[in-house]
Amino acid sequence: MKQYKVGLVGIGTVGTEMIKVLRERKFPCSEIRVLATRDRDQEIAGETFHVRETKAEAFDGLDIVLFAGTEGAKGASKLWGWEAVKRGAVVIDNSADFRQDDRVPLVIPEINAEALDKHQGFIASRSSISPPSRSSPFRARDTRQSTNSPPKFRRIGARRKSPTSRRRSPTRSRSTSSRRSAVKRRICRDIPRKRQRC
Repeated sequence: MKQYKVGLVGIGTVGTEMIKVLRERKFPCSEIRVLATRDRDQEIAGETFHVRETKAEAFDGLDIVLFAGTEGAKGASKLWGWEAVKRGAVVIDNSADFRQDDRVPLVIPEINAEALDKHQGFIASRSSISPPSRSSPFRARDTRQSTNSPPKFRRIGARRKSPTSRRRSPTRSRSTSSRRSAVKRRICRDIPRKRQRC
């Protein structure tokens, strides 16, 4: 199996997740070259990487270069994307810098994987997207339509119940009703029978 040399520009949250996915899926890469704003050694996803400063010559020999959104220098793909392509790499950009560029196809593998056939060495990807089987925009739209119910109107002048109001306990209601009945019976005994309407 062919082994690829993978470059990663930006090593924040998104870049760290990219390395984790490469390892979890056992992507056949002989090298992961991490590029950022300055040279340093850094532990990423449980591994120690020598992070290189991003320069034009740093892309030499790479097969694939991943730009991790705006991690590292903002607009890194605008500054270095086409330079990496000129040096023989296929660029996959996770930022929004080239999503409206006619030269760069916006590819969502679960939806339009065939767009990869027309790329010019530069591919834009959609960040934070789930497969259609989990959260399709059409499915979400249908769910909203089915769950929408007609608006409920409140009668003018009706008092709105306060959510914090205390409910009267059943025991207290029964005791109050019993007292009222006893008083009513006492009054009825004192009224002459002809006038009783109890």
